[in-house]
Amino acid sequence: MKTMELRRVPYGTTFTAFGDQFVALDYIGGGVLAIRKETWKNVAFDSNGVNDLRSASIGQALEDYLNTLKDGGAKISDILNMTIDLKATDGTREYGFHETKIGLLTLEQYGKYQHIIPDVEECWWLATPWRTPGEKCGNSASAWLVYSGGDAYDYNCSYTGYYLRPALMDTPDQVGISRTPRPIFKGGRIPSNFCAWEKDKHIALTLAAVVPPAVSGAERMRGSPARAKRRASELPGVTNGL
Repeated sequence: MKTMELRRVPYGTTFTAFGDQFVALDYIGGGVLAIRKETWKNVAFDSNGVNDLRSASIGQALEDYLNTLKDGGAKISDILNMTIDLKATDGTREYGFHETKIGLLTLEQYGKYQHIIPDVEECWWLATPWRTPGEKCGNSASAWLVYSGGDAYDYNCSYTGYYLRPALMDTPDQVGISRTPRPIFKGGRIPSNFCAWEKDKHIALTLAAVVPPAVSGAERMRGSPARAKRRASELPGVTNGL
């Protein structure tokens, strides 16, 4: 079975590790930020309706998910600590930051990566609080979430009709490619052909980036005769080379 280094995985690509499927989003601080391809569990953000991820009951579900990855062969060193910015909608940071092995994407991260995150049928929670108690118009009852169509809204944290979609910083060992890679097309865009860094462990691909056409060494040189000749031949009315 073929393998691929994790840091070579193109952003927006689905890979398999620890018996589960993830989508690579970014390379950050020595690991690849990834989100589960599908939602995992139907759960309230917090059973008491508080939007602080540091103490929310969804944290137990995140811990349960980490245990399933361990059952799938993950070592604790395979998953890096991730620091989640619990900045509220208006930018206040009453809740500060939260460090964890398994977490949720923030609203800002979802905005950044939304075009390479596959839509799912269920609505799923984000880490970002709508407001926090210390604000002028503050409350702690609502957090942000993503609807099935990809739109983001806030909703009451105690509602149990939404789902957990875990995010993590991944550095797994070598695994195999599970099927023929294909690119994601979403929102009129295609994933970047830039990959995560080049020297990490291996993961299994299920998608691949679009590879740009090869360019000769001569054409890479600015102003080279080969490049200039090609440009000239593409101009309207030009039939002869330089």
